Amino acid sequence: MGVSALQTISPPETGYLKKVYDFCDKRCPSAEIADCDFIQRPDSENALLFVNGMRHKAYQIQHIKDLTLSNSQANIYFVANHTNGFFNDLLRCTKLRLGGKSPASETLKETLEALPKELKKVKIICHSEGSLIVRSALHHLSGEKFKELYPKLEIISFGAAVFFDKRYAKKVENHVSLIDPIPLILNIHKLFHYLWASLLLLKNKVEKIYQPVKLGDECPLWFHMPRLNDPLIEHSLKNSTYSLPFCRTVLDLQPVRTQTGGSNS
Repeated sequence: MGVSALQTISPPETGYLKKVYDFCDKRCPSAEIADCDFIQRPDSENALLFVNGMRHKAYQIQHIKDLTLSNSQANIYFVANHTNGFFNDLLRCTKLRLGGKSPASETLKETLEALPKELKKVKIICHSEGSLIVRSALHHLSGEKFKELYPKLEIISFGAAVFFDKRYAKKVENHVSLIDPIPLILNIHKLFHYLWASLLLLKNKVEKIYQPVKLGDECPLWFHMPRLNDPLIEHSLKNSTYSLPFCRTVLDLQPVRTQTGGSNS
């Protein structure tokens, strides 16, 4: 497990997918720059890195920064994945999904490479497209650095475009709202997990048990009953089902008690 399982990913070299990748690559803004804000806590031995998803404007990123800064005592790194409009953001996501890189994934990779060895815990929180950025960064990370990070690495995703398993980190959590369309559409191979989780959550609701359902061990999925009826709002981090587990993650609290629905990965 670990280093040997993470091979460098690269874009398709032939066929239809190569044409799709080339189309996206040519139209992604070449001058885009992803900055990384660092807030150092002198007495902390932990690092928290956050990567936002697509269509996050500056004020939305600032809201997440403020929330994180007021609740976490770790050294904090914000990798800003700036929006370039819906269409360009979608092209960038497709490029990442097909094995490409982005300014944000390169910034995250460089940030991970530069983390001091003395850190005891490294936690990465990502939302939506941010999961693709994290995946790209880890696949292009040097083998030596990945081996160093793996035992202390945690990855927590919300509404992820790609789910993480334990090849990527010692601890992983993939949080999913049942009506969030993004993780369902982009991880359709997990459809059975969605159906099974829906039945368990409905049963819980009837019995007035308000807790998420965890399915899988190698690729743990934390399914949540939706707080809202609007799928698009449910996909956001603010005022949605993800708000509470996100805050608990930032505060470094243990997840709420869950019902385990099986160990299928």
